[in-house]
Amino acid sequence: MSRPEDRYRLVLEHASDVVFTADLDGRLSWVSPAIRKLTGRPPEELIGVALADFVFDDDRAPVAEGFETVFSGGEAEYVGRVIRPDGAPIWVSATAAPLRDDTGAIIGTIGTVRNVDDVMRAREALAASEEHFRMLAEHTNDVVYRLDATLHILWVSPSVVAVLGYEPVDLVGRFLGDLIHPPDWHEISGVRTALLDPDHPVTPPRPIVLRAVTATGRLVWIASRPSPVTDELGHLVGFVTAWTDVDELVHARERATSKTDQLRATLDTLFDPHVLLQPI
Repeated sequence: MSRPEDRYRLVLEHASDVVFTADLDGRLSWVSPAIRKLTGRPPEELIGVALADFVFDDDRAPVAEGFETVFSGGEAEYVGRVIRPDGAPIWVSATAAPLRDDTGAIIGTIGTVRNVDDVMRAREALAASEEHFRMLAEHTNDVVYRLDATLHILWVSPSVVAVLGYEPVDLVGRFLGDLIHPPDWHEISGVRTALLDPDHPVTPPRPIVLRAVTATGRLVWIASRPSPVTDELGHLVGFVTAWTDVDELVHARERATSKTDQLRATLDTLFDPHVLLQPI
């Protein structure tokens, strides 16, 4: 019959996370086979190697602070880059706790290391794409909003000052509907219902033209192009929308329509057989 410690070692040797113990100098005294997948080196080559030797120079200070915490009886966590033998960096998440002898005295460290490289690189890529989006949005004449799933403003581009007269910081947290002329907001209720479907949000096929309320209370015609943002399951998590100032265009069209109506009325009068022309 196997001893309990043998069963524990068997579990540790087949765990996907790296499990290790280190002495009071921070040198490995034992490490599980999973280290081979993480570093490309077998466990036996790493016994006696200082844990700090795996860490990038810029990240060594947090590791040293972590050891101080552990040797004082606490627990520590670390997220940073370690170096593979080929020099390539890889992101890991590590935890460490005091390793004690039978008397309770601290004789070293016991901890785990998990490969989180894919997660961290995806996060970096997301941050880069968001920064790219922010740079584009900050240099456009349109007012660009990022909204949560309830249409509250998370971020708005600086162009809102020129178009609506608001400072961006004053709009964060506000409900987008508060910036829309109430009659127009009610008219697009069907579009809102389709947009806000939590499982199948629908992007409007064409821009929505409505009136926005400026900081001074003036009404400005804008064309809105909302796009739902969904998670990997297709569930609604927010929106990105751009507002284009079309106020001059709408008023020019109104003036043109008015002139056309006036011309039509004049022509109708001229060709009305009931109109009597007075002799000169």
